[in-house]
Amino acid sequence: PKTVCTVTVNSPDEREVLRRQLPAGGYDFVELVERGRPDWLASSCRKGVRCDVLVVSGHFAGTEFYSSRFNVDETLPVDELERAACSDSCPGLFSRLKEVYLFGCESLNPDATKYSSSHGESGRERMRRIFSQVPSIYGFSSSAPVGPTAAMLLNRYFDRGGSGAFATGAHNSRLLSV
Repeated sequence: PKTVCTVTVNSPDEREVLRRQLPAGGYDFVELVERGRPDWLASSCRKGVRCDVLVVSGHFAGTEFYSSRFNVDETLPVDELERAACSDSCPGLFSRLKEVYLFGCESLNPDATKYSSSHGESGRERMRRIFSQVPSIYGFSSSAPVGPTAAMLLNRYFDRGGSGAFATGAHNSRLLSV
């Protein structure tokens, strides 16, 4: 089975749709966030988790994915994501990724004046650099649907026969149209 790694710092809706809609036995789901543990990403590295797909659910502010819920302290700083993906500190976690899904507003914004990195890159350029070996990266250049709305759209995609193209790395125009 393929491993779907999820980073749920806001809504579990996207993860739960994938869990329900993807064929049973074909996918293992691993939630990387360990509530109350600030080093949860490093912990996943130490455990030897290897992801085929990465799904990040969180609001995006250019430097981190975060939650709008007051009782959630966990975030995913982009610098930490980059460190895990691009350095020897976490050699296996993202080494076999075929697809990345970034459910956050402007996570792939092409405008370098909004949410640019310290290198002057746009969000899209930075994510392409971080995940340079990943064939397909999905995200939003502007507003993104939040939890329940994203779940409804994903359900629509899968209800129309979308599971066959998931986790292949192939460009998925049907998913993009939804």
